[in-house]
Amino acid sequence: MSPKLLCAHSEPPRKKLKKRVQFTVSSPTHCSTPQAALAIPTLHEIRNLCLALKDVREGGPCLGFLIDRQRNRRLGIHPVRKHPRALAAQDIVSLQNLLTTPTPTLLEACAISNFDRKRLALILASTVIQLHGTPWLADRWGSQDICFLRKIGTREPILLEPYVSKPFVSRAVAAPPSQNKVLAARGPTIRNESLFALGVLLIELSFGKPFGQLREPCDMGRNGLPNRYTDLTVADRLIRSRTLFSREGALYEDAVRRCIRCEFDQVQDSLGDLDFKAAVFEKVILPLECDLKYFCGGKLPRVD
Repeated sequence: MSPKLLCAHSEPPRKKLKKRVQFTVSSPTHCSTPQAALAIPTLHEIRNLCLALKDVREGGPCLGFLIDRQRNRRLGIHPVRKHPRALAAQDIVSLQNLLTTPTPTLLEACAISNFDRKRLALILASTVIQLHGTPWLADRWGSQDICFLRKIGTREPILLEPYVSKPFVSRAVAAPPSQNKVLAARGPTIRNESLFALGVLLIELSFGKPFGQLREPCDMGRNGLPNRYTDLTVADRLIRSRTLFSREGALYEDAVRRCIRCEFDQVQDSLGDLDFKAAVFEKVILPLECDLKYFCGGKLPRVD
């Protein structure tokens, strides 16, 4: 099983441009090579993907190819044949909005079944490996960055087709980053921000509510307010109390624990390190896959 990037979507250039990438996890299947892919050797290499997508036309020809120099492969980039519909603001809902719906909650509304929740957890875990180091996914990400399209004519989100939404602001209008303020927000005890964010999101999916609603007075600072250690304290409390184990089982709990505490038995703690990335795949993604398989009776069903 491997993460598969399906398509990219971009809007006409503006001062503030918002793009989305759709991602999913699918079982390995054998598929025939598209005719357009056969002509890849005659196409040009895409050196700037943003420029290539700028003038893309629905159903147009292959845009060219990207080179995976590490594996010595070419990846052909094809426009979607037909976009299902024009998107409006009401057609899109973030995972954060779903989690913060006052009543009924995400789980009680049956908007997401246990199967959908476990599969979504696997998809998002694979996304960290897939999109790490790209502009699409910052180190500090969360439920606000995960979006879903609604089914046509309804307000029901298509939960198994998540998108990551990322605003791209031109340098002329972008404010300078306050890096010290960002680093101070959660304190120095978090070794990998991206994996910690994944662990938090897995906890949110399990409880069906925002992480902030899981805080208790014992997690706060001396003044009774959240501080830089609060989120880590909440997550660690839920792990130590075996609350996640009782809700989800050992595999899911173990994946969350490793993300929160960055326990991978590696010297490096960056996803840019191949050994560390392999350890994350083995100790987070594979356990979540096994958890989903056990839930489905030993076999992953095909989702179309």
